[in-house]
Amino acid sequence: MGEKRIGVLIGGSGLLGGTIVNFYKTRYLDSIEVRAPSSKKVSIRVKSDICDYLADVKPDFVINASMAKLGAGSQLAFEVNYLGVVNLARAANALGVPFIHISSSATMPPGLNLREDETLPLSPHLNPYAKSKLMAELTLKRMAEEEGLDYTCIRLAIVYGAHDHKIQGFHRMFLSIADKSMPFLFTQKNTLHSYSNSRKLPFLINHMLENRDEFSGSTYNFVDQEPIDLTTLILTIKSHLHLTLPKEIHIPSLLSKIAFKQNTLSVISGVRFLRQ
Repeated sequence: MGEKRIGVLIGGSGLLGGTIVNFYKTRYLDSIEVRAPSSKKVSIRVKSDICDYLADVKPDFVINASMAKLGAGSQLAFEVNYLGVVNLARAANALGVPFIHISSSATMPPGLNLREDETLPLSPHLNPYAKSKLMAELTLKRMAEEEGLDYTCIRLAIVYGAHDHKIQGFHRMFLSIADKSMPFLFTQKNTLHSYSNSRKLPFLINHMLENRDEFSGSTYNFVDQEPIDLTTLILTIKSHLHLTLPKEIHIPSLLSKIAFKQNTLSVISGVRFLRQ
């Protein structure tokens, strides 16, 4: 039996990181070891932490599944979603090993059948999460072109799964329905979202690592084939929980957030409601 390959994964405490670590532990225990240091041991926001750790471990590949929380401020989003990614990419490139980066569909415009090269323009008006993710994608592409970085970027939409230890994405929406904090449908009609089970992702990552010539230097959108109507999903959850809320009245989420910030009791387009 050959020597074990070693991978380093950043973000092992999250949904994606935990799923990837579990995948390699259960399927490749004898051939691949994936190490997932905690943020207390290795902070991707500190360049020396990354360089020292990777130089000591000498991994065969590096995977970044870390991210600042969706509501993080601009400084934290910049340090984790951009600066941390650059630190990891530079350290991986210095070792000459592949770098797999998990990005987000937040970098893309709304629409159907979008190509990987269709992204939002980099603008100061983007929210910190989308802006930092887009900046990271653009920088990785430039590093591949000018410095020979062997990377692959995977864009995800909304992901769910068994290893989710944080309340984000689908789980946040589910809880907002369950505790009745969503009195109305905070979305426009006919809004489609793509939901993917996290357990599908490690198979793709492993395939990409085994076929670098095909996947190096590219970005891929990883979404389920059929998008789901968000209104239908919310009302289906409501029905199964036997709840009376949310009401079948659509209110744009941005408008509702503005109203909630101004007053607990708000009036929007003649509709009066009380924040839970």
